[in-house]
Amino acid sequence: MLLQRQELLGQFSDAPEVLAEEQLAARQVQEHGDLKTVGPVLRTSGAPPFWDKPTPPLGGGSPVWLPR
Repeated sequence: MLLQRQELLGQFSDAPEVLAEEQLAARQVQEHGDLKTVGPVLRTSGAPPFWDKPTPPLGGGSPVWLPR
């Protein structure tokens, strides 16, 4: 989309690299029922990205390390 907005790419079919269906399926994650999106580019082993706390209000937290 960035390339399209900069008018460097007319259609996605013009993209320099097109993934086969199997390659795309390996990179997809399923969220919120049937919604599938492309997962994060960087993956880490043993530390999946997630939020275990709600977003705090702006300026509501102290600048300290949380206990592990």
